[in-house]
Amino acid sequence: FLKGNNFVLLEDMFVFLLPSKWYGHMDKLPAYYGLLWATPELLNGVVQQIWNSVWEGMLDLNQWSPAALQAVTRYSVGFLLGVDAGEVEVDKQVLPEGWEKLWQAMHEQDALDVRFNVEIAHHGIKRDVLKPDSPVTVTFFQPGRAKATMEFDMLMYTAPHAFAARFVSDLTPWEQRIFSDLAASVSVTTLYRSGPVPGYSTSQAGATEYVAKETRDGGWCGDRYPRAIFPSASPDTARQVRLAYQHFEEPCRPDVREGLCNIDTVLSTSSPFSKTLPTQAKELSKAVEAAGGKTVEVVGQLKWNNWRFSKQGLKARFPWLLYSMQGVAKTYWLGVGAISESMHDVMNYNCLILRRDFGAVIDADGMVVAQTSPPPTSPSTAPPTSPQNNNTVSNTTS
Repeated sequence: FLKGNNFVLLEDMFVFLLPSKWYGHMDKLPAYYGLLWATPELLNGVVQQIWNSVWEGMLDLNQWSPAALQAVTRYSVGFLLGVDAGEVEVDKQVLPEGWEKLWQAMHEQDALDVRFNVEIAHHGIKRDVLKPDSPVTVTFFQPGRAKATMEFDMLMYTAPHAFAARFVSDLTPWEQRIFSDLAASVSVTTLYRSGPVPGYSTSQAGATEYVAKETRDGGWCGDRYPRAIFPSASPDTARQVRLAYQHFEEPCRPDVREGLCNIDTVLSTSSPFSKTLPTQAKELSKAVEAAGGKTVEVVGQLKWNNWRFSKQGLKARFPWLLYSMQGVAKTYWLGVGAISESMHDVMNYNCLILRRDFGAVIDADGMVVAQTSPPPTSPSTAPPTSPQNNNTVSNTTS
């Protein structure tokens, strides 16, 4: 796509943006997903982030306020580009309790009925799609409790869409066809300790992110050293704690399948960092030490799946077809499977649905500024026409 549209100068930027953010390798990733992530706004933000890191390495952070540092960064980038770079907020703070605190706050504010350790029965979700006035029923289990069934007005499904056939008893032919096209890649994040990496995490380099031009599937493609969170820490300390990224487009190939090929789960039910992946940890340690980081010690690893449509599914316009089906059969298919694994894209997609079907008024920051309400006329619950072949799909969605 870049070469065909004369964007070759952006190639190095995409090499940085895609593998380092676990999005995949540029030569294998469909342009649809690459462009969802690497928007012009993001490119501008990344350039300013890089320059912000450069200034952090040159200036005394105790003498500069975040606002002043941001102003210097914006002026520098604007001077180089010859245009106003626009305001980008560079935020490197974290919550003391972790980002999970955000979900806890939402739960408390809205008094949400959140239930843990719930197992949906096989084909336990029944929508009765041919009867618009019938409720959606969900049968589930919880430890120490009898099987229960509850009724709902509609279903908002955010679990992996590829698993929907296990839980939803009455998938329509279109839903079956669309979801069967989804395939998983696996991302691995590693928390580790090592000595400083020359050109990256030393005081002379002053960088907070490292990108290796790694084209091998599963290679060390990115790293983070968020030292700005701890400004009092010395960059040249003998043992730095950092985060490393690896991405596997083919998690079931023979040399890495152990520990990765079980794509039936999104996250392990055990503690996220309770077990390391020996093959992946060895590969990472070798790469870090080759870059100059001495004595690598892996603290723990976390893996998860990214679900994406194939190139054939994208040509058949499955993402757009799924969007047109939202609200049909009393169901909204949301989350990663509907758009991408970027939280930004997931939230934008949700806002799109809220505006289209529930009359929400949402400001530029994504805040709902007008009360939402169900649409005056409920979306049709009639199942879509059964797909016949690829030509039918293309004609229907063109």
